[in-house]
Amino acid sequence: MKKIGILLFAMLFLLTCLAANIFAANTATEQTARRINFSGEGPVRYVMASLDTVDTDLTVYDPPSKRMACVVGIRMSNSSPVNLTLKSGSDTMVTLELASNQGLWGGGNTPLCTAPGEDLIIQASAPVNSVLFELVAPKKLFVESGR
Repeated sequence: MKKIGILLFAMLFLLTCLAANIFAANTATEQTARRINFSGEGPVRYVMASLDTVDTDLTVYDPPSKRMACVVGIRMSNSSPVNLTLKSGSDTMVTLELASNQGLWGGGNTPLCTAPGEDLIIQASAPVNSVLFELVAPKKLFVESGR
């Protein structure tokens, strides 16, 4: 009977802590939804990449002349920590820092685009089994945001 009482107390304590967000240092609050549409030329292209050689550039996509390579989605998960750098030609656009077993999903908002005519290049600080890129290659990109 004493064990059941202790178990019930532990469950009640855990539920109370979760409800009060005691264990959560970070919080997220849902904001008002906004309608975002992409207009551009061409279909979404899917590119799967894997990187065995660290700190070496890999060309993910070479867009046609005068077009941009725009990342509209990224999907990946890696078992070890990794920094994934995305470049427009030789210029670094962003470096994503992932901890062990941390997945990455991106997309649905403003895309990350190279300069017109420049390759999308990635570089990793550790081997990456696979990363899936969702790309479009427009001449112009119109992002409409409304209520």
